Amino acid sequence: MKRKWWHDKVAYQIYPKSFFDSNGDGIGDIPGIISKLDYLKELGVDIVWISPCYPSPMADQGYDISDYYNIHPAFGTLDDMDRLLTEARKKDMYILLDLVVNHCSDEHEWFEKACADPEGKYSNFFYIEDRKEGQLPCNWRSYFGGSVWEPLPGHPDKQYLHLFLLLHGWNTDFHSCFFHFSAGYPPSFCQSRNSSDFPFVPVSAILILYLRRHK
Repeated sequence: MKRKWWHDKVAYQIYPKSFFDSNGDGIGDIPGIISKLDYLKELGVDIVWISPCYPSPMADQGYDISDYYNIHPAFGTLDDMDRLLTEARKKDMYILLDLVVNHCSDEHEWFEKACADPEGKYSNFFYIEDRKEGQLPCNWRSYFGGSVWEPLPGHPDKQYLHLFLLLHGWNTDFHSCFFHFSAGYPPSFCQSRNSSDFPFVPVSAILILYLRRHK
């Protein structure tokens, strides 16, 4: 096996909301993470893996992302994120951002556009099926209980797949979705943030691909 840069590194995952509150509002934030970098370095941490800190209605603790291009105001700003990247680099540490592209919030622009036009471009970002009385495409249950199928808002003849909350649209066309997402970043966005590569780790779901091939 070819040796990768992370094979000899120690990673520490942080859930921003509960890690360290820098301004006394009761919510952990990015400045709080910055203030603890020296402590984490002393513990032997090389990679700081940060759970989703993007704008979100917080129906699922931030994993229901409504905007992939910004930071949730409760956690700070893009300037704070820039400062975190800069300070981590000074300490020879890496920042790994947890990006959830296999589902998004129902408040995300993609899902709203898919609801507005279930036959249009953005419907390919989600698993949307026609509703048939007494029939479901599969008998899967959501992690939060009940069927994974729910009527598509505004379209009682359609249904969409959600493996978690009802408020999660499950992205299925990973190639289109990921290309659309990555194309939204101008090259300067990553370069100005001193990222050595795309600043995120995408997540996929093999089960969804199985469903697509066996429907």
